[in-house]
Amino acid sequence: MEMDLMPAAAYEKSQSASGRVSCLIMFKSFSDRPHELFIPERYGQVMEFVLSDVEIARTYTPSSGKLPGGRMCSLKKRFFKHAGVDRFNVVSAGADFEDVVTALEREGREQETLVFQFFLNLSEPCVGKAVEVLRKKGYFFGGCVPRWFDADGMLMQKVMQPPSFDSPRLHSEKSRQLLELVRKDWEELQG
Repeated sequence: MEMDLMPAAAYEKSQSASGRVSCLIMFKSFSDRPHELFIPERYGQVMEFVLSDVEIARTYTPSSGKLPGGRMCSLKKRFFKHAGVDRFNVVSAGADFEDVVTALEREGREQETLVFQFFLNLSEPCVGKAVEVLRKKGYFFGGCVPRWFDADGMLMQKVMQPPSFDSPRLHSEKSRQLLELVRKDWEELQG
């Protein structure tokens, strides 16, 4: 669930949005690659819910361990200027992860970023530590995306204004439940 991802101007022709638009990430696996996922303890039940009816073969292991001391962060950045979105695909988190996030946010504020997205690689045993670094900076859960890195990914996001949780038009019960889980995670950070 990508909260407040797109500006209303992107839907000007259809006149279907009055504010920023959230998007539900959908996927279908045509060719699965079974592998091990490291699940951050904080999101164990949420991830179980998200993946419960997905036909993929995974081994789930609780995430543990520190950010690797001898390795620097490796990520790919993409800025969508028209949408005000900075997206970072963290291939591997390193010892410098917190400093990298701080620097990327500073750069994003200079270019008026409204939404920050970090996709974390769930094949990394230390992913739970990366999640905690992001939560400390105000990031909340967005979802799980199979095969994002060939291994599965997890979205953590930060919106520079309170997200519009009442705006998404969702058609399935599962998507509405997911939105509520995302809302609860954001509210916990505000509390």
